[in-house]
Amino acid sequence: MTPHTLTLLGPGHYRAPLRPVDGTASHCHEITLKDETGRHRNAYLKAWPGGSKGLANEAAGWLISRARGIDTPPRAWIILMRVGDLEPLFDMEWNCAPDKLWPCWATESIEGVPLDRMDAGMWAERLACWPRLPDAIAVHEWLHHTDANAGNIIAVDLDQFTIVDHADILGGERWSRGH
Repeated sequence: MTPHTLTLLGPGHYRAPLRPVDGTASHCHEITLKDETGRHRNAYLKAWPGGSKGLANEAAGWLISRARGIDTPPRAWIILMRVGDLEPLFDMEWNCAPDKLWPCWATESIEGVPLDRMDAGMWAERLACWPRLPDAIAVHEWLHHTDANAGNIIAVDLDQFTIVDHADILGGERWSRGH
């Protein structure tokens, strides 16, 4: 497992769009970025409209899961994107100039299959043997993850799973103090 480090990347680190990610409730697009070492990596990029706590939720969920020893995508970044680069990727109203910088969430792409795309009988048996399952359940319950589902667990090997998508912890991306 790589360190629990989030790196802030500037707009010059965005390289190219690859494809929209289908079957996700969040706005997600696979892109190529240049990481902090200068290496090009495929990553999943997520952006939210103003007022959303999705970015903060993703960062908190990723860091807490990693601190608990639960596999997540190995690298994560907060990347400042130009709104003009985001507009073709995400069908949202940005209501600002194309050169404005917008903070987004990016995680390194991982190979694997989301459990919701597999036969339930097959993945249930494999998942039951996963030693990190109790920790994953506890963290998701503790963080009140309202969108925890089989699609957020990626089977990367016979007995290895990776947890993704923490945008809806704390009851969702629109939480506020006291609610």
